[in-house]
Amino acid sequence: MTWKGWEDFVPPPPPSKRSKYGAEATTVDDIRFDSKREAARYNVLKIRMKAGDIRRLKLQPRYALCALIIEHGDVRDINAGCNSARRHPIAEYIADFEYEESDRGYGGITWTLVVEDCKGAKTDIYKLKKRWFQAQYGVTIRET
Repeated sequence: MTWKGWEDFVPPPPPSKRSKYGAEATTVDDIRFDSKREAARYNVLKIRMKAGDIRRLKLQPRYALCALIIEHGDVRDINAGCNSARRHPIAEYIADFEYEESDRGYGGITWTLVVEDCKGAKTDIYKLKKRWFQAQYGVTIRET
């Protein structure tokens, strides 16, 4: 049995799923960013790259977070240069941007590696991975 007047009814689309922290996905230059903040930061970095302040901009670089496995020895062997230790990947950290920033000083231009993350809410997992990344790679994460 059909109801009169409902022949052309099209149900509305289901509501779009909102992200856990309220970030809205945004597209810039056919690149999808997870948040408006990240997309705005990308626009700033593009301008800085055209001006020559930064170079080698990478989006979503991946870094392996490794544990140090010691075989047939102890920690003193590592300090002595023994090859009995190897790195075993445990987790992965994905930053938002990686680039080199110029520092114009007396000796000319030097380039410094910058790893950047656009953060709204800092989760416990992010805090752990941040400390782990900084200890392993010796690079400080810049939060914007």
